[in-house]
Amino acid sequence: MPSRPARVAGGDQPTGHRRAHDDRGFVTAEWMVGVALLVVPTLLVIAVLPSWAARHETVAVAAREGARAAAAATDAVTARAAAARAAMEVLDRRGLPTDEATVTVDLPSGPTLPRDGQVRVRVVLPTAPVTLPGGGTVDGPSVTGEHARALDPYRGR
Repeated sequence: MPSRPARVAGGDQPTGHRRAHDDRGFVTAEWMVGVALLVVPTLLVIAVLPSWAARHETVAVAAREGARAAAAATDAVTARAAAARAAMEVLDRRGLPTDEATVTVDLPSGPTLPRDGQVRVRVVLPTAPVTLPGGGTVDGPSVTGEHARALDPYRGR
């Protein structure tokens, strides 16, 4: 008959065998790593995504309206002013800060706009900062909208 290993008084393990690891206890380290690597970034994305999407759509519309207004002008000074004014009106109507926005207008060279060519308007708006649970803030990337519009070769001057 095979011999059974002797048992230690008060223990469940046979003598001669050791437990590989202790399964009891609280997993504080794993919980903290899980929160830090999974939950916090997910909450940040959830907090930033709606405002980022709304700003992205708004700057795209502002750039489109700015290009439309610039293409309708006859000279470069009027085109730049009209593009900036149209883009800022879109941002203002949607409740976004116009003082943070940057409007860049690229026109064909010369004091008057030629009958052919292209007008390109770019609107850049920074995203709102996100407050972290620990009390800090993180600035998001800026949102850019760009639109190009061909000048009408058959328009009058």
